[in-house]
Amino acid sequence: MAVLATGSTMYIITIVVVGVIAGVLASVVMRGSSVGVYRYVLFGIVGAFIAGWAFGELGWHAPFSGIAGVTAVACVGAAGALAFSWLWTRPARTRR
Repeated sequence: MAVLATGSTMYIITIVVVGVIAGVLASVVMRGSSVGVYRYVLFGIVGAFIAGWAFGELGWHAPFSGIAGVTAVACVGAAGALAFSWLWTRPARTRR
C-alpha cells in the first residue's frame, strides 16, 4: 500500500485544508469585512500557518485535541489576519 504523504508534507496539507475551513469560519466571525471568498481562503491559510507557529513558540495549546484544535487555532489566526487587513486598508479618518 502506497503512502501518499508523511511528516512535513502531511502537516502542510493539513494546514492548507484547515486554513480553508478557518477562512470560511473567520468570514462568519468578521462579518463587517467583505473581502471576497478567495481572500478569506488566503487569509485562512496564512493565518493557520502564523497561528500554528505563534502558538508553538509561545507554548500555548489549542483548547481541543486533534483536528478540532488545529481548526480552532487556525480560525484565531485567520480572524487575526482579517482584522489586521481591515485595520491596514481602512480609509484614514479626516479631522475637521
